[in-house]
Amino acid sequence: MMRAFARLARMSMIHINQIMYNTNVLSISGNAIFMNKTHNILILGASGGVARAFLKQIKVHGPLCNSLVLLDRNTEKVRALSLGKLASSYTYIDRGITLPEDIDDYTALLAKHSINLVIDLTDTESIPLLTATDAAGVSYINTAINSEFGATEDLVNNIYEHRASLVHGAHILCAGMNPGNVNIFTEYGIRRHGTPDSITHFEFDSSMSKDEWRPLCTWSRALFINEAVTVAGGKMIDQDEASKLLPNALAHLVNMKEILSPIISLEEYPSGLPILHEENFSLAYRYDIPSEFIYAIHPQTMQYLQKTFDRKDRVDVDDLILGDNTSIPLSGSDFIGIILTYKDKRIYYYNDLANSDVHGTSATYYQVAVGVSAAVRTWLTGLKPSVYFTNELYDTSFTEHVFHDLVVEETIVDGTRGMPHTSRKAARVEVKTS
Repeated sequence: MMRAFARLARMSMIHINQIMYNTNVLSISGNAIFMNKTHNILILGASGGVARAFLKQIKVHGPLCNSLVLLDRNTEKVRALSLGKLASSYTYIDRGITLPEDIDDYTALLAKHSINLVIDLTDTESIPLLTATDAAGVSYINTAINSEFGATEDLVNNIYEHRASLVHGAHILCAGMNPGNVNIFTEYGIRRHGTPDSITHFEFDSSMSKDEWRPLCTWSRALFINEAVTVAGGKMIDQDEASKLLPNALAHLVNMKEILSPIISLEEYPSGLPILHEENFSLAYRYDIPSEFIYAIHPQTMQYLQKTFDRKDRVDVDDLILGDNTSIPLSGSDFIGIILTYKDKRIYYYNDLANSDVHGTSATYYQVAVGVSAAVRTWLTGLKPSVYFTNELYDTSFTEHVFHDLVVEETIVDGTRGMPHTSRKAARVEVKTS
């Protein structure tokens, strides 16, 4: 089975615009990108995989700000990166920030370094950090709304309920891959083809260590376990109602053949987790239509998760290994996209990125770092103080950055899900907003 999934035989329509990715040339949209030397930026979680992928850009493009402060419990991994002469000008702080316990230290840190923007790349509680950062008059960017305690629905509702009071900075939330870039894919498709009957977000992360099978996760193990096992699965029915699947998404796996077969040919199709994500809420709220997210990992790892949960009624962080494509070289790819379903057709937008095509990071980290990069560059243009989700930034430079830095392809499939279909040839999406 491993060999069958490792091969991932592609139809001829896939990757008609083949390119090699390199984190050192992630963002080169024409003109110089990082030109603003008046801002001071703090990165939380600076030793993590997304932060390290993002920092490699700066090595090529020069400083994005007046000063960059890198904070993590151990910044050794960042210091070990080959980041060029700029690295010597960075400020490294070896500590963590936990709120509310460290609120005084955090506020003092922002003031001491005259921070204008906080980039939160941690898996710690997001809403306390957002609230404290706004109260200090500082802007905030993250890749997801994280919490060890609350369901995604409650966290997103909390943001919507309080966003009118968060006006002391320009805050961009959930600016990763999914949520984040996929919100832009969706907005692009809807503007071209009209509001669909439903939206399906999908991901098949077939990443695996090259030498042998390991129980890998390519991003935060704690957050993955929370999504897959700890909280309920489900989907959005409309802008007001979520359908919950108990006890968790792992208990309700969805075979992904109908989702993936129009655009990718596999000997056997994976089963995915029906997970409630931020993009399901924000897009269902915006368009009042059903929205779901189906997420598959390597099939052998999915089976391992099921057996682990059946054995001890939980999955622990130490049951998984972090696969970052550096200490553990990876095969496979991260295949992420959306489907807009209409009465007579389905329209796909997707990015399929192989781990072998990125250097110094994984496909997953690269995709997320594209969202972070787009958010930072959009923030540098001077957003008005407010809270923004990425689909609300479609008419800014965010969109152009996303479609430049990712190979995003469109495939139109005649016929609805569960019926015979014909796939038209894929075409790369190219967008200029200015």
